[in-house]
Amino acid sequence: MRHDSIVECHVRLQLYFPRLVDGMYQLEQFDLDVGYSNGRDRLFLLTPVVITHHITPGSPLYNLSPRDMAEMDFEIVVVLEGAVEATGLTAQALWSYTKDDVVFDHTFVSVVTTTGKENVWRTDFSHFERLSTQHRRIVELQQLINITKYDLHERLNNLAIIV
Repeated sequence: MRHDSIVECHVRLQLYFPRLVDGMYQLEQFDLDVGYSNGRDRLFLLTPVVITHHITPGSPLYNLSPRDMAEMDFEIVVVLEGAVEATGLTAQALWSYTKDDVVFDHTFVSVVTTTGKENVWRTDFSHFERLSTQHRRIVELQQLINITKYDLHERLNNLAIIV
């Protein structure tokens, strides 16, 4: 089996949720900024990458508490797009996360380590979906645990997704 690399990768995060307007539901859509202005949305997929959305006053998540998010119907869609190195054809992958995937005050366990003097990098995929408690203010998307009861503005300022 042949494995081709994906080059010129970039990632987008979209937030979708229904809103009741004049008795009818409309699907709202917002970009979640992951560094579009400074190129942080461009990826080189050599090792697993954590994508971060900083929750600032300009973020559509800024005024939401964990309780709000637990009660709201939303979906965050991650779109990874790049070119297959061997053919130049565009490839696209999508992941979807809902309120049941949001975990507060955790971060992903590092899967990449370096070994001593040789400076050899090692990726241990056995830790790929593991979370650890994080005292910094971070929200992690992971397919494990429901939202906890902490106040959003005191407990987080980032939204991270592993792809």
